[in-house]
Amino acid sequence: MNKKCLRCQETKPLKDFYRRKDSKKVKHMTWCKACQRKITAARYQARYATQWVELLKKKYGITEEDYNAFLLLQGGVCAICKTDPDKKRLSVDHCHKTKKVRALLCRHCNLMLGLAKDEPATLDRAAAYLRGHSK
Repeated sequence: MNKKCLRCQETKPLKDFYRRKDSKKVKHMTWCKACQRKITAARYQARYATQWVELLKKKYGITEEDYNAFLLLQGGVCAICKTDPDKKRLSVDHCHKTKKVRALLCRHCNLMLGLAKDEPATLDRAAAYLRGHSK
């Protein structure tokens, strides 16, 4: 048995439609699973983008334009390892004492600094350790 999706206008098998749980008369949704996923993703993206802009202002005291300026200044890559974030946003690195934003980092580099408790001496010892054990 087939059904026509009211969104994409394609006729598809019933297995391509989610079952309705709130109606006894209509057993399947009016949009196919693919269209439903697209709509859900778009809603999530819109809500997440708004929350992200609010977080930038509240937590770091910067605007989306400030973030983009940092990103442009860094050439769109992590300030430490120089890797491209590949569809993910770079983390805003900041000093926990002064709250001043330092740069944008990939998730791994941001975690590395956090785990080292932002102590340059700890990172120096780690680098020396790696140099001594790299052979």
